[in-house]
Amino acid sequence: MLSVKRDPETVEKDSKNLRDEGFEVFNVELEREVCPMADIRGVLNVMKAVRAFKPRIVHTHASKGGILGRLAAKLCGVPLCFHTPHLWAFSWEKRWLRSNLYRLAEKFAGTMTNEVLAVSDTQYEQAARAHILPVSRIHVLKNTVEPPPSQLRRSPPTDKWTVGTAARLMHQKGLDTLIRAFAEFHVKVHDSRLLIAGEGPLEEDLKAMAARLGVSGSVEFVGHVDDIYEFFVSLHLFAMPSRWEGYPYTLLEAMSAGVPVVASDIPGISEALFHEFNGLLFAPDDERALAKALTRAHGEPRLLSSLAANARDMVACDGPEEFCRKLEYRYIRATEQFAGFHG
Repeated sequence: MLSVKRDPETVEKDSKNLRDEGFEVFNVELEREVCPMADIRGVLNVMKAVRAFKPRIVHTHASKGGILGRLAAKLCGVPLCFHTPHLWAFSWEKRWLRSNLYRLAEKFAGTMTNEVLAVSDTQYEQAARAHILPVSRIHVLKNTVEPPPSQLRRSPPTDKWTVGTAARLMHQKGLDTLIRAFAEFHVKVHDSRLLIAGEGPLEEDLKAMAARLGVSGSVEFVGHVDDIYEFFVSLHLFAMPSRWEGYPYTLLEAMSAGVPVVASDIPGISEALFHEFNGLLFAPDDERALAKALTRAHGEPRLLSSLAANARDMVACDGPEEFCRKLEYRYIRATEQFAGFHG
């Protein structure tokens, strides 16, 4: 089952690909924001799909979809429920009341969950501290990505030193920090440009910021990118200035493509990226530190080559096949462990 509203184009593409491979796909509408009446309709829509499909295992993802999906599965009598948070909402929410409400909601959903599969060690620790489930039922299964096409070759332009990023244009992704840092960097390196791939609610605000800083002619918003690997290999450097992340696919894809990476030093990212070994890290929300990292990257091409090679090798060590084997193992173990489920 896929939720339609977050990214309709991607959902449509993924749905077609899955159907072409012989999978049955149900697309369900869920509102992103909390809306009681819409959420009740969402649960009913998920229940309709669950009853039509009759699964023995439901595996939910993300915060809101995870809670509504597990509730629907429980009401339909599904024997086993797994959950992958990607991000615990209570971990990044700064407002005390909301953070605690999110924590309570996750603890409630935990009563309907057999196992949580965290995408990072940090998420495991957060779940354990919040008592979402007993630690024996929380496991780490880190994200992996498909390797890039074998014929893919790096092809950054020779006339412009190109920094790029790919993200939803929202506060979490820290793109305002990146634009401010690029403006400072651009003063020193005039033959540079910044490419921002993705769409989102802050697009106009970010464009206005680039104009105020005098770099609108060197900052290009390229929108949705169909072939992310082709985008990556057109860059000299990939930047990820996020304020919070789980274990981001985009970072892993950039590393897999052999593109040097500079990223904010936050949980999730710092589990994949090690400073001066396979990337450069900087303090989140610190545009001066990011500008210095961009300047260093520009001035040390041999370092960038080393970082990119180490990153590519690291990602290649644990690919999708190994991920699937580990996930299958968790499913099999759960079928043996929890009462009331018979093969």
